[in-house]
Amino acid sequence: AWPQEVPVQKLTTWCGALVVTVISAAGLRAADTAYFFGKSTSDPYAKVIVACGPIKQHKKTKTLMKTLTPEWREAVEFGVRSDYDPVVSVEVYDYDMASADDFLGQVTLTLPVAPGEQQLDLEGDKASGHLKLAVEWRPVGPAG
Repeated sequence: AWPQEVPVQKLTTWCGALVVTVISAAGLRAADTAYFFGKSTSDPYAKVIVACGPIKQHKKTKTLMKTLTPEWREAVEFGVRSDYDPVVSVEVYDYDMASADDFLGQVTLTLPVAPGEQQLDLEGDKASGHLKLAVEWRPVGPAG
């Protein structure tokens, strides 16, 4: 029969390195209660998660103690080979030695994204503040 259906082939196959730089945050919620005369603070770290379809990878930044304005300036790199568009989530937590870490908020991006630094509002239950990050894609050739 005419016209014939021509199968559409997805042109975007991701093969390369995804570098996520967690730069800083500001306006974080104070999750650690101060006793006596101290100020309430948090001990924040960021968990970077890259999901390509069913496959997830994650890495964490260092924990910065007693601050609501952390400056991590840490780059984490992920190897990606997928037909799925990578989704980057950055979750911010307050480190607690004696109990479960407190969730402070998260941001989510689906590639491709514009190059350069981005400032994004943290979302989620009890979230406040924003996160500054940069995402860089470094292709390594055809994924065939």
